[in-house]
Amino acid sequence: MVCQRGIEQRYRHLLNDLINIIPHCKKESKIERKHAKDEINELCYERSCNNFIYIEARTHKESDLYMWISKSPNGPSFKFSVQNIHTMSELKLTGNCLKYSRPLLSFDGAFDQLPHL
Repeated sequence: MVCQRGIEQRYRHLLNDLINIIPHCKKESKIERKHAKDEINELCYERSCNNFIYIEARTHKESDLYMWISKSPNGPSFKFSVQNIHTMSELKLTGNCLKYSRPLLSFDGAFDQLPHL
């Protein structure tokens, strides 16, 4: 997850909320908008990740916030125009309660004996 340099505090709260929801997220420092594509592809290569979210504010108006979700380096990309922002604290949400959990899956002895299992 990465955002454009110079975005408003409310947009940074949105980024932090997304980081709290997504379990295996890596946050990066802000980047310049002019060199965003090259820097994002390089960051994804260095961090061994193939998906990214980039938050971009074109002007200082709230209506011009865009969120890019893409696969790096050649995958499809989606550009969303963000219309409204409500932080998790405003909605009184605590976040992802399973974020750092390690689920355990165990099978019964019948799993190996019955062919349909």
